[in-house]
Amino acid sequence: MSAGTLTYRTEIDWVELEVRTTAPSNFWSVQEVLRPVLPRSQAKQQFVTPLDGGNGGAATIFRFSIQDPERASKIEKVVAALCGRFDLVSIVVTGVEVAFDTYSQCGSIRQLAELAADRFRFITAKPSSCWHFYRQRGENPQFINVLPGRSDLVEHFEGFWQLADRKDKDTADVRYHAYVKTLDNGTELLPDRHRARFEITLRGAALPFQTVEELKKFNFAELAHYFKFRRIADNVPPAVKYALTSWSGRQLGLRGPYRRPDLTRVGKYNGTSIFRGSTVADDKLNADVYECLRQLTRTWRKRSRRADFPEVFLPPARMDT
Repeated sequence: MSAGTLTYRTEIDWVELEVRTTAPSNFWSVQEVLRPVLPRSQAKQQFVTPLDGGNGGAATIFRFSIQDPERASKIEKVVAALCGRFDLVSIVVTGVEVAFDTYSQCGSIRQLAELAADRFRFITAKPSSCWHFYRQRGENPQFINVLPGRSDLVEHFEGFWQLADRKDKDTADVRYHAYVKTLDNGTELLPDRHRARFEITLRGAALPFQTVEELKKFNFAELAHYFKFRRIADNVPPAVKYALTSWSGRQLGLRGPYRRPDLTRVGKYNGTSIFRGSTVADDKLNADVYECLRQLTRTWRKRSRRADFPEVFLPPARMDT
């Protein structure tokens, strides 16, 4: 999707599978089965974790992730390879990470950092309250509550800090993660592939599918509610709009409740609102994200040039209903 100088794209960053075998085996045996059916760059970095291994290293439960699967057919190849080598009790999906990327024709790290900061400020979902920046191992995290200004957020993103709402990335049901992406598997991307990434990891109760068959048929547009954004309202006074747009580091799009001003009495309030009165739904951006998720589903189900995409999709619900 293109919006002026910005281009939007959604993609599946990884899918995590858990395999249970009837007889004990070693994790490297599973890795050796996976490597021939994965791209060379991914095969070199494929790691399989045994979950019930004994002293000898043998196990019957293994967990691994498939990076950038793009199409359900890649998952099918992995399953077929495993079934050809092992007698399996079950294969279940234990996690997925879906990313919303914003590319800029200008391409500067600064602009991408500003976009990442604004994705955080205007997201409507209410994740964990433990928002923090992190970067290198051993470096102290920087918590959002001590970074009050938008410029503080932008500088951290520009310095290649990553923002997350939880520390327990391997166990949390829902985890948000934002950063400026300039590397892929440790390799520097070309400048036109740099982007501001805002992604969601789903596990446990939040995972909308458990079996490979459910995953293959899943409509990723159902995840649109995780990527809903707001913007500053047009009727906000110019000085206030400038302050909110350029200076505030607060989560302006976050669901409330918020006090609703009484328009008949200055300084008085009448009831509460779900969202801040200074913001409105960013209908254009939300519609673009929704369309990106539809396109992701088309690509996911596609085996060739013909897409298997029979559903009739309804437009995304408005934000302020």
